[in-house]
Amino acid sequence: MSKIPLPNFSKGEVAPALYGRIDTGQYNAALKTARNFLVQKYGGVTFRPGTRLVGAADGDVRLVPFQFSIDQSYVLAMGQGQMRPVALGGFVLEADLKIEDASQSDPCVLTISNHGYAPGDRLYLAGIEGMVELNGRFVTVVAVPTGNSVAIDVNSGSFTPFAASTGAVHAEAPEPQPVDPVVPPVVLPPPDPYVGGGGGYDYDWHSPYMVQF
Repeated sequence: MSKIPLPNFSKGEVAPALYGRIDTGQYNAALKTARNFLVQKYGGVTFRPGTRLVGAADGDVRLVPFQFSIDQSYVLAMGQGQMRPVALGGFVLEADLKIEDASQSDPCVLTISNHGYAPGDRLYLAGIEGMVELNGRFVTVVAVPTGNSVAIDVNSGSFTPFAASTGAVHAEAPEPQPVDPVVPPVVLPPPDPYVGGGGGYDYDWHSPYMVQF
């Protein structure tokens, strides 16, 4: 019995309804299962690349793909009352602000002129000289002592002294952040209806009551 190779997989996975349709063009250009493969437009398949951790999520989130254009695609990490876009292997960040000083304390206090941050904001630290232990970290603002400083959830008491950092300095205070919308509470689904033994009912048209039998 001879076997005919099928080198064209441009149709991707064939639907179960087409398993027996050997007369169609899709059947001869598709796969029954293409698990962990990416179908290429010119017919072949390639191994699906692996994944890597790009940052911690804030609570329970659902990852939703979003295609803005033919060359801009994102992953939206959507949670209860929040959304963070991810692209090019990391979270989408705001403009890089210059850190002018960092204290050796618990918590660490960063001096950032006219930062505009609020408690709960997430920051990514990079481009720091001297206190290099802060580089490559996602941190959370735990307090805002002044408009030019923030306290973060890092104990820097044993870190090396701060020297300098990259980034730009805000010449004036930014616009105040908008008020957060009211997040509705999570509504749990109702319990499943009771499924049990049945009983018959008959209706007496001469009486306003149901008669059980």
